[in-house]
Amino acid sequence: MDIDDVQNIDTLGANPDVLKVSLSVAEKLAKITQPFGPLISSVFVIVSEAVNIYEMLSTTKRFVLHCWLELILQRPMLNLTTST
Repeated sequence: MDIDDVQNIDTLGANPDVLKVSLSVAEKLAKITQPFGPLISSVFVIVSEAVNIYEMLSTTKRFVLHCWLELILQRPMLNLTTST
């Protein structure tokens, strides 16, 4: 069955030949990718953890900068001058 055999795109899903071909392709793709399932899953976990670490570091960096700025701005008020 070619794409030219389809008269109306709306009836494409109702065509049994198209459904058979689609299921066949899906089955073949599932068989091909099945051995890589654990690898793909591991990659997703690693990427997810990397994103979490990046977000945590970004938050920590902002917090530390905020604390330093607050300390520097309050330094004259706290009379924290360096003595020589």
